[in-house]
Amino acid sequence: MNSSGNPFEDYQEQVASNRVNVIKDYLQSLKKTRAVFMYIRELARQMAIHVSVIEKRPYSYSTLLRVKRYRKLLFAYMSHPDEVLM
Repeated sequence: MNSSGNPFEDYQEQVASNRVNVIKDYLQSLKKTRAVFMYIRELARQMAIHVSVIEKRPYSYSTLLRVKRYRKLLFAYMSHPDEVLM
């Protein structure tokens, strides 16, 4: 258990880290196909579908927009779709 008292903190961080990797991988494939999105919400909806397929459970696009670490990746893609995300 961590000092914060949350016994699930390590697991939650692992899930979030894995999801960041899924998002980065999919953004890389979108870059290769030169996919263009007019609005961040369109990208988030497409990404949520992909995450749902990978994780084999429903995933809401609004979560991608609400969680800062995910939103940051989406905005980076929207502003510079030709750059490689690491």
